[in-house]
Amino acid sequence: MFRIHSKRRDISLRRENEGSSYSTNFNWSNTIIYKQVFGKHSVNLLGGFEQRGFTGRSINATAKNLFSLDPFYANIANGQAGQTTANSTFGGLNRIMSFFGRLDYTYADKYILGATIRRDGSSLFSTGNKWGTFPAVSLAWRVSQEEFLKGNTWLNDLKIRGSYGTSGYNANVGVNSAYAAFGGGAGSSSYPIDGSSSSVIPGYFQNSLGNNKTTWETDKVFNIGFDATFLNHFDVTVEYYKKTISDLLVNVPLPATVGGSDGAIPAVNFGKVINKGFDISANYHGASGDFTYSVGANITTIKNQITELGAPFFTTGIRNGSVVYNQVGGSIGQFYGYKVLGYWNSQAEIDALNAQQKPDLFGSTPVYQAEAAPGRSNTGRAT
Repeated sequence: MFRIHSKRRDISLRRENEGSSYSTNFNWSNTIIYKQVFGKHSVNLLGGFEQRGFTGRSINATAKNLFSLDPFYANIANGQAGQTTANSTFGGLNRIMSFFGRLDYTYADKYILGATIRRDGSSLFSTGNKWGTFPAVSLAWRVSQEEFLKGNTWLNDLKIRGSYGTSGYNANVGVNSAYAAFGGGAGSSSYPIDGSSSSVIPGYFQNSLGNNKTTWETDKVFNIGFDATFLNHFDVTVEYYKKTISDLLVNVPLPATVGGSDGAIPAVNFGKVINKGFDISANYHGASGDFTYSVGANITTIKNQITELGAPFFTTGIRNGSVVYNQVGGSIGQFYGYKVLGYWNSQAEIDALNAQQKPDLFGSTPVYQAEAAPGRSNTGRAT
């Protein structure tokens, strides 16, 4: 458990602030393992249960217009009536329960099978959406152990492998994301019932939205490749991969009329994204006396594409707008802006384009591009 208590006094404003917070983390894991070798067969079995959790809360209060700043007098209880505020800045529970199993099977050190399955449940999701099942399987063939390759001097090891598996993801989901929450405050939800300042009644407003349909984001990964060693010194790995992210968890910006604040937008399962490409690496290792060395190189390619999306949306705001636009056919985090069409060649070209612009509402001189000058780029079309 981790606990903090803080106290701060502002002499110039005659104000006292106190806060307290605590958090608890735990991890409980149990596994059972079975191993057996009989003849050319090798079997490893693993089963387990795991539970992880986090509990925490933070609360603070402020008292204003203290009569005295004497250390024995200045506390939250002695603030001016109506000038004391208290709020909980955080409070939540996050727990995950998992059941899992794994099988590893090898025959004659040539044929390799691996299989896993997980059943994960998360407190971040509402009833009916808490649990997800995520299986995976892998196969490998150590070709270099076959009789037709034994005795060669140039190929030391060759393994062809492939796998397909799924996993769950919930990191974008807040502890209260499934539920709408209401709050209050003297400056935001108190109302003068009869119009006078002496009849202010505390009220409530919705300060966060809820989504009880949110469930696990699922990553489905397929890969196939090979690992090889030549002449005892040269290692090569080539792999093709494809990762499909389904039920993508996104905090989608919503209109202000919906209510709540930007930080209280719930995560929603909003789309599908595909990443695919190649991983290629090569390494040479050797020795000269007591000196050993290795030289390696690698290259990775990736293509990221959004294939499904509830609706296009902007992210990563800047002062005058947003610079990232997510849409079907594009990539996650793709910049949105202007394409450069060319360069201004003369002042006459600039004047001709400015003449086509309509005056704004205040009647000022229309300008196509304020900083336009011959030799500078012409950024006249958005993408």
